[in-house]
Amino acid sequence: IGLGVSLYDLQHILGFNPEQIGFNGTLSLAFGSRGMPHSSGHFEPDSFVINLTRHSADTFKYREDRHRREVEYRHALLSRGLQALAHEYGHALDYYCGTYVERNFTGSLSGGRHQWNIPLKTEYHLAGLMKIILDKICIDEQGKATPYIKRVKKSHHPKYLLQKNEIFARAFEKYINYKLKQKGYFNVFLAKFKYEDGKDLTALYGYYLTDAEFQRVERDFDHLIAEIRKSFSKGKKSTGFKKKVHTKAIEGLGILSDGVMSIEDAKKA
Repeated sequence: IGLGVSLYDLQHILGFNPEQIGFNGTLSLAFGSRGMPHSSGHFEPDSFVINLTRHSADTFKYREDRHRREVEYRHALLSRGLQALAHEYGHALDYYCGTYVERNFTGSLSGGRHQWNIPLKTEYHLAGLMKIILDKICIDEQGKATPYIKRVKKSHHPKYLLQKNEIFARAFEKYINYKLKQKGYFNVFLAKFKYEDGKDLTALYGYYLTDAEFQRVERDFDHLIAEIRKSFSKGKKSTGFKKKVHTKAIEGLGILSDGVMSIEDAKKA
């Protein structure tokens, strides 16, 4: 139910029709079947599958204190990525447009796993709009790293977090969160509330844009989403290919977290 409501809210925020929200059948969701022990979920650009890992209660069932066990389990459900669908969908949207709408060598609009300071030229319309967003997030008027980039550099995993695809996914997550608040929606399955006030600049939450930082790119985001919506309506699709993937049966309610991995990377993890 939570996933259905989340997709409904996401559809209305983005202005997509029901067919477009799943990229006309290209995007798939796998529940509790393709996840990894150390990750709550990930997106596979090779197969266009968002993998939602089902949390196991085995970790908590041997606690002697029943109340503490229940509290810790509920906390684990939240902390394991229950609210990260927007983040993973951002990855999917990025890679779908860069593979099927405006196909390029990275397979994404953002530039994929390239680092934030690697300049990538593009002649494509949507990729150009994406570049405007990423440039404003990463580079200030003097051509130097923004306070946001400087914060992320101090995080525990700066190389990963400063990939162009990760910067976009977190900005998209912020975009959805911001639009939810504007519409008066509350959806704990769709977007995280840990950056609700946009003021926590610690190493824990500092890799998210503050409200003030996001407002610099809000109109650019609106423009990008509007143009993506137009390309969907025109039925624009490149000559890209889609691999046929057989996913396992849905086994239960899944939970999402961050990450973009190839199928081979997922198997090795």
